[in-house]
Amino acid sequence: MSIWSAQYTTKCAVWHCVGLNNQGDKLYSPPLKEPPMRFLARIEYDRREVLDKDGSRVISEAYLLTDYKLSPLDRIQADGQSWTIKTVSPIRDISGRLDHWEAVL
Repeated sequence: MSIWSAQYTTKCAVWHCVGLNNQGDKLYSPPLKEPPMRFLARIEYDRREVLDKDGSRVISEAYLLTDYKLSPLDRIQADGQSWTIKTVSPIRDISGRLDHWEAVL
């Protein structure tokens, strides 16, 4: 649990990307037609140019802070919008322990 956990008040949902099918389409768990998994986060809307997981320059619309483990290519839904996660970073506290996750949307 992060010292920032009390600030995670935005209700979010996630479909985890678990791989690709034979046609190269992303597979999600749960499938996109089923209800997603719920979690709390803090979303900050801040448009900026960032590097995605492949090192390509992309435009980020927002970033998300949460205790919930996320991965690149997961689908996030919050505030009536849907995003694909571009990159995720673990953020450590002063003693080196995992504090929270920061996802670029």
